[in-house]
Amino acid sequence: EPMEVEGDDDTDEESFLISLELMGGEITGEAYSIIGLDTETPFLKLGDKIYEGRFEYTVGTHLFFEQAPPGQAPKYYGRTTKKIVFQPIHLVPKEPSDH
Repeated sequence: EPMEVEGDDDTDEESFLISLELMGGEITGEAYSIIGLDTETPFLKLGDKIYEGRFEYTVGTHLFFEQAPPGQAPKYYGRTTKKIVFQPIHLVPKEPSDH
């Protein structure tokens, strides 16, 4: 799943592609959100499931192409050597403290 990332409005804009790898699931058109993309451990919310991610380098270069109508060659879109690998996690509510 290619994803294009852009910087904040307050900083110089930076745009890059990153590949998403989902262990134990698949992104199939469902709405999803990624939290903490600028941290070492981003989180992915897909439906009612939560995944914790880690950045890795790809083996080789991942190429991205735009979908083309039938009978036409796809158009090159970009490339990346980084990916985020997401593992499913289970969140447990915190126990209320006695303080």
